[in-house]
Amino acid sequence: YPWLFMTEKENTGMIIDFRVRPPYGGFLNSGIMKRWMDIAADPRQRPATSYRRESVPSLENGGSMPLFMKEMDEAGIRTAVVMGRRNARPGDGFSNQKNDELKDLSEHYPGRFLCFAGIDPLETGAAEEVERCLGVMGFRGISLEPGWCSPALYADDPRLDDIYEICTAMGGIVSLTLSPHIGPDISHARPDAVQRACRRHPALNFVVMHACWPFFADIIGAAMFTPNLYLAPDCYFYVDDMPMADEMLKAANTFLKYQILFASSYPVRGLTQSVADWKRRGWHDDSLELSLYGNAARLLRL
Repeated sequence: YPWLFMTEKENTGMIIDFRVRPPYGGFLNSGIMKRWMDIAADPRQRPATSYRRESVPSLENGGSMPLFMKEMDEAGIRTAVVMGRRNARPGDGFSNQKNDELKDLSEHYPGRFLCFAGIDPLETGAAEEVERCLGVMGFRGISLEPGWCSPALYADDPRLDDIYEICTAMGGIVSLTLSPHIGPDISHARPDAVQRACRRHPALNFVVMHACWPFFADIIGAAMFTPNLYLAPDCYFYVDDMPMADEMLKAANTFLKYQILFASSYPVRGLTQSVADWKRRGWHDDSLELSLYGNAARLLRL
């Protein structure tokens, strides 16, 4: 990572994308990739987050990793966090990816990708898989989607405590994906359980992908008093006219300026459009730089 040894001034303008699922290996056949490759012609049948979405060349014609890397460079993204997925019943048409394949990706493109292992905490051997990925494979954290476990869990379920304790001991970060998509009902998007988990494990850093949308007011309130809680509101923040996004911007410019992370959630949006839409939200200069690079670099210990 040669750019990590640059001065703060030299680092200005660089971007860390905290969540991508690139068109590589098994990702190409995953539900998330197919969902965005084949968007319905009828706008009433499209995902809400497709609103004003522009063409994504790296997704066209079956997906292209060389084009994805080109788009990373054009968008100014030097490092991207690849989020794994593993659940007994990944809902909404999504599917799992192998953690070993994430490692292959990071080795194929040295210095460009950091990996978070997809973990099903209820699966036999889950604790050993966390230890393998954080220790042997050098992953930076784990990715959990509690609402898609079987049975569905909340973030503070006691059955997650062993996983959280391993991550604490090994210095791993826990990513939780929480939104109306993730679980059997919208209650699984509420942030109450996240704050309880953070306070039960104060030495462990948590990142919430989608930032519990639509419960932005609640997660802002929780994060203001929970320093080990980071928010990556991704498409629920940068998509035009998204409800509650203005309140997140107020917090990101003030009280939570050190706890907000940029994430494209590719393939939900193309990288260039994601960055452009994020930047034009109405940021203070220092808060924007922190969200695009500084906060993630500190959290990832780069």
